[in-house]
Amino acid sequence: MPLVSVLIPVYNGAAYVRSAITTALNQSDPDLEIIVSVDLCSDNSETIAKSFQDPRLKIFTHTRRLGMTDNYKFLISQAKGEWITIIGQ
Repeated sequence: MPLVSVLIPVYNGAAYVRSAITTALNQSDPDLEIIVSVDLCSDNSETIAKSFQDPRLKIFTHTRRLGMTDNYKFLISQAKGEWITIIGQ
């Protein structure tokens, strides 16, 4: 079980998703999971997120628009860490 869950909600966030994931992956504590939830984006956010290869990274894509609140709820439901932090919109 990871100590920290880093949650990254994404909706048409191609401009920032690479930076957000890179920031999370570069943390000094290796005991973390990074969960990205791509909320039916019309840009290339999903492609960018899936370009990363790291076992700590979990990427979920949705086929219907969740909206901000439900996307946060989804991310929290997936978190396994003792602590939760959010990088996002």
